[in-house]
Amino acid sequence: MSTMLSEALIERRWWYGGPRDIWIRHIDLTQKLISDQKLKPVDPSHYIPGPAAYATLPTQEGTTTVLRRISFPGGIRLPHVHFKGDMYLLSDEQWKEFSGKLVKEFQAKLSRARTLNVESLIDLSAAIDTVPLPE
Repeated sequence: MSTMLSEALIERRWWYGGPRDIWIRHIDLTQKLISDQKLKPVDPSHYIPGPAAYATLPTQEGTTTVLRRISFPGGIRLPHVHFKGDMYLLSDEQWKEFSGKLVKEFQAKLSRARTLNVESLIDLSAAIDTVPLPE
């Protein structure tokens, strides 16, 4: 695959709020989190157009400065979820609860797998290698 083509595919994954598959596959969990926590969406006027490196976004507790990835749209490096076109910022505690539920779902699915194809094994290995483990 050419570099330009792979970059275009990577960028397309980040349109409209990142790798959308995670938000689509876990829509019920995301909706429940938003409802239970009474989260409010970030006002789109706070989004940064183009490749800006920093932004100040409102959070539940006030505001925060965010370092954004520059090589593609999206990539806000703080806990957040996307739902029906809106983005919701989460506290560390809210993210811990939400991601913990996803990890349990992933563990259950993986425990039922008898084998993986080569591509899935490579993708899973790369993902697992990024998981920070407690010391």
